[in-house]
Amino acid sequence: MVHRVWLLWMMLTLFGLVAYAEGPQLVPLPEEMVVEQPFENGTLKERKVRFLNRDEYWIKQFTFEQTSPKLLTHQFTVPGKEGTFKYVAIEDGNRVWKTVPLSGNLPLVSGFIDTTEAHWYISYPTLFEVDDQLLTRMESYRAIPVYAREQANGYTLTYSFYQRSGMVGEMWAVSSQEKLVPWEQNPNMEPVWSLLDMSGEGKWTWDGMYLKTPSSYEPTGVFYRFPDNYIARSFVRTGGSLIADHLGWVMLKQGVKNQNEAGYWPTGPKSTWLWKDYQIGAGFFDTRFNTDFARLLLDGYAKYGDEQFLESSLQYSKWLMNHANTQGVFMKKDTQWGVLVPDYAHASPHKKTHASLNHQLSEINYFFDLFRLTNQSFYQTYALNMINGIKWTREQWVKPNGDLEYGLLGGKGMGVDYPYLTYNDLWETQQILHELYGALDPDLAYLMEIKKQWMDKQGIVGYKK
Repeated sequence: MVHRVWLLWMMLTLFGLVAYAEGPQLVPLPEEMVVEQPFENGTLKERKVRFLNRDEYWIKQFTFEQTSPKLLTHQFTVPGKEGTFKYVAIEDGNRVWKTVPLSGNLPLVSGFIDTTEAHWYISYPTLFEVDDQLLTRMESYRAIPVYAREQANGYTLTYSFYQRSGMVGEMWAVSSQEKLVPWEQNPNMEPVWSLLDMSGEGKWTWDGMYLKTPSSYEPTGVFYRFPDNYIARSFVRTGGSLIADHLGWVMLKQGVKNQNEAGYWPTGPKSTWLWKDYQIGAGFFDTRFNTDFARLLLDGYAKYGDEQFLESSLQYSKWLMNHANTQGVFMKKDTQWGVLVPDYAHASPHKKTHASLNHQLSEINYFFDLFRLTNQSFYQTYALNMINGIKWTREQWVKPNGDLEYGLLGGKGMGVDYPYLTYNDLWETQQILHELYGALDPDLAYLMEIKKQWMDKQGIVGYKK
């Protein structure tokens, strides 16, 4: 997994248990429209979303089928005066906010436009090589800055692409008559938004959120479609702004579209270590990223009342239960069952993978979420059986150095655990158990104490208390 993703995830997410008992507040949903039309050297697709307050999101994708020496140029107008562009710059390795006049070439980053009449968030025009099979993109050629020019009725913004056969160009924006982020009212917005990278190390695109491939992935040096979406998690769970509410819905909607027929969200590239250890190739299933996104869909259902978010999560739950049934390591004591669920899977034959503690706990918490939402007892049974899997292997999770094992394979510990992610997962499971049954689990409490002692010795902070 990508450790940097987990760091940002932990910093951006306000953790807490989402209560589904009362169900979501059903409200009218945004209107979405997709149009497609040819242009001289290719095809243009445009997706528009109109929100209930009349704000809009749009993204345009230009697929170039022929090469041309001429630039492809488009424009849009932002009404108002006194225009500024607010963005995050990198100075001496630090992320700092800058505001410049809305004039001339804008910095090659996404950012906020504010005028006396309008408030926008825009990307910059990006040209990609796209591999639909591996779900990867490579940013190609140098990007051309957006050019802003003041007119009598506002500002004309021009964006352009080099036209190269086989390449895809994209540009997107959110527009409103209201402030998209309440900077003045909430001083926490600037530090939070400084970490929400949608045009640098991470890229929001036509078909989802892409992150740079870790060094263990093939191909390297490209962006891959991330099964989860930590930025959407911040938008949906933390919110605090119009644009967070808008983009949260847009991102979850695209996530639903990306779910495959089997019910999960594949990781497109090949992981060299998964191939070496387990003969798992490109297009694999990762339980943690998938389960976290399925839980986020439940949060989205509670927030927006969109039935598709619930349906998509339930479809994934069927896949996960089948994965547990067919790949799980089962144990039995008297009439009770326990199971450890392997972290990874693939449609092609492969060796059974390890079961890591953090993956197992995330799945337990997800099944409890579903139980509380649907009152279907089989979700509770899956969660309790998976807890038994941890309880009955309790001592195997403790390393000789006092830390917890990352995972178990064939009854033996393996890997290096995260600094505090697993502790937070244990904490959340205990909170759920206390809510449902009025008591904490002593074996989970034991593992928490082991991890807590190790964290204290290492000077690790930031964990749940």
